[in-house]
Amino acid sequence: NRGWTGYFIGIFGYPNKKAETLQLIKKQEGIDSSELIVVGDGESDRQSAEENDCRFIHVDRDFRLEHLYTRINHA
Repeated sequence: NRGWTGYFIGIFGYPNKKAETLQLIKKQEGIDSSELIVVGDGESDRQSAEENDCRFIHVDRDFRLEHLYTRINHA
């Protein structure tokens, strides 16, 4: 737990398939793939973003939330 829950509308994960979850989010929120950013730490996160034509930001153990703004705006 990174303590990020207050910064996101929803946080999704296992057991649902990631690519299907992204499709559901797009439908529920009425958004296009270009408006959705997938933040994840694994190859399956990257693949699900790619399958849905979404941006992907990789995080690892050393990633800090304040780095997210920079990655969103300069990637």
